[in-house]
Amino acid sequence: SKASSKWAKQNKTAVSGVDDYERDPAPDVIAAALKQLRDMLGSKKHANMCKDFPADMFSDEFLLRFLRVRYFEVKNALSVLSNYLEWYRSRKLTPSTLTVDRVAPMLRTNVISVPGNVDINGFRIMYMRPALYFPASMALDELLEAAVYVMERLADEESTQLSGICFLVDMREWAWSNFSVKYASQWFALMQNRFPLRLRTWVMLETPSWFGAVWSIIRPMMTARFASKWKFGPLADADKFVSRDNRTADIDGTFPFAIEDWIQHRANLENVTAVAPN
Repeated sequence: SKASSKWAKQNKTAVSGVDDYERDPAPDVIAAALKQLRDMLGSKKHANMCKDFPADMFSDEFLLRFLRVRYFEVKNALSVLSNYLEWYRSRKLTPSTLTVDRVAPMLRTNVISVPGNVDINGFRIMYMRPALYFPASMALDELLEAAVYVMERLADEESTQLSGICFLVDMREWAWSNFSVKYASQWFALMQNRFPLRLRTWVMLETPSWFGAVWSIIRPMMTARFASKWKFGPLADADKFVSRDNRTADIDGTFPFAIEDWIQHRANLENVTAVAPN
């Protein structure tokens, strides 16, 4: 609608922190955008988009995630939604069947997590230790499913839908054995225009001196806008990105986090069993 397009132009700007995050437009703009999106989903052109998913999944609350991530530009929101549904369809999953028991083995490696902390701007952190993932011996699909699962947990929070996230990557001990082109290609395809979360910054701590060779491989996999959000620094400068009280113990912080406790908390909420290994 004209109203939502006007609102998008006025609000699609970079923000310095969550105090400045974009707020939803007026209720009439939201209602018009939701109606337009539903009309598009019900059209012949998009008739098959939702067919493999339960009808009650497409609540206003659910659709708002996609409108927010694209500043209520409805056609762009539909594009993200289409990519999101295709990812689930390709794995014969739905958001409700991607439960913590399915991804618990990968989460227990500590390669990826959402500890509940924030960066210096107040953006929620998605944390990764790439050195703990070995493409030759660990299933890529399991890593991608774990990544989507933790992004779903971030997207559950309305405030995070509006403000966006910081992706914090600890590159210590990372080597060529932790990399493959297939892994990188699928990873960056997942991270761009496929999930209803705004990426505010992508922080790389302690990249090896030869990372430039890797950058030359992965940079063509990124849009210019996505690549512009990357920041690099040594672990000694971590305070520039995340304060010590918001860093977990493995990066010289005091923020309390235990992955097994988090898994069991999620299992209780989802009414599933995720038995810890002996």
